[in-house]
Amino acid sequence: EEAVRAAALDGAIVEVLAAILDQPYFDTLRTKQQLGYIVFSGARAQEGVRSLVFIVQSASYDSQYLLNAVAGFVDGIEAIIANTPEKDITGFAQGLIDKKLQKDKRLAQELGRHWEEILPGTFRWDRMQVEAAALKKVDKAAVLDFFRRYMAPASPERRVLAMRVDGSAKGASAQGEREVAIPADLRKLRGAMDLLPERGFY
Repeated sequence: EEAVRAAALDGAIVEVLAAILDQPYFDTLRTKQQLGYIVFSGARAQEGVRSLVFIVQSASYDSQYLLNAVAGFVDGIEAIIANTPEKDITGFAQGLIDKKLQKDKRLAQELGRHWEEILPGTFRWDRMQVEAAALKKVDKAAVLDFFRRYMAPASPERRVLAMRVDGSAKGASAQGEREVAIPADLRKLRGAMDLLPERGFY
């Protein structure tokens, strides 16, 4: 049960962090840098792994330029968290709690929620309650600690998967490209992740 609570807390922090970064990411890459019309960030849960996703699509810049822009934004996340008022973080957490504890309005919603437990074999029928309880423990200190442990550029626990797609006609060439390591063998990357679950979320 301790491992379950720890995993739920990490997942809750990821969700709150995604809420904190949603508007700053859009404002920075879309409004200020005007890199493209499709600019999105958010939390993702797939194959038992929770992650933060940063997406940008552009008709004017090539993928390396966009990758550098995203990396630059990630480098500044700690300052964004530090400048976010505690009450705002509490508000983000409460909004997520309210959403998780909201009763299903349609049978299809309940069915879908149950199948999400059946297919990976996790059978956590109380997942929403467990995650809501974890969200109540999330504060600025917890979010900052999570960032420093798993996302800070110097952290040994940092894991990044960068996916780049260029069209047949590339956009403007990048200036001052940054070195960003991209794994050549995803199987080796998966094997190096000691905590990668085999059966989905706790």
